[in-house]
Amino acid sequence: MDDKERLEAIIEYTGKRINALAKDLGFPNGNVLYNIKSRRNGISASLASKIAEHYPEINLNWLLTGKGKMLVENNEESDDLIERVAFLEDYIKGLSARVDMLEIKLNASRLNALNRKN
Repeated sequence: MDDKERLEAIIEYTGKRINALAKDLGFPNGNVLYNIKSRRNGISASLASKIAEHYPEINLNWLLTGKGKMLVENNEESDDLIERVAFLEDYIKGLSARVDMLEIKLNASRLNALNRKN
């Protein structure tokens, strides 16, 4: 089951139209969901977290990978996955900031090397 099919299953489960679901999830319109439905984009970790927060009965692992059942049998598993996704998002942000800092240092080193040559 691909992202489009999982999104369609969620829409059917909630009984909402795309724009209404998008607004429930905090988006101004349905563009994010329409892009998934047209297969331009996939379901991101951020979107999956929003869906799982609003619909904790939806299995986050299924949402991200298509593996398992759509609905969780206990919310502890879902809560654990939401926490892990949030941790990984923060970790990635930290790595991104570190890469930015290293790029600045590299550019400064290159500039110093050029200045020494001149």
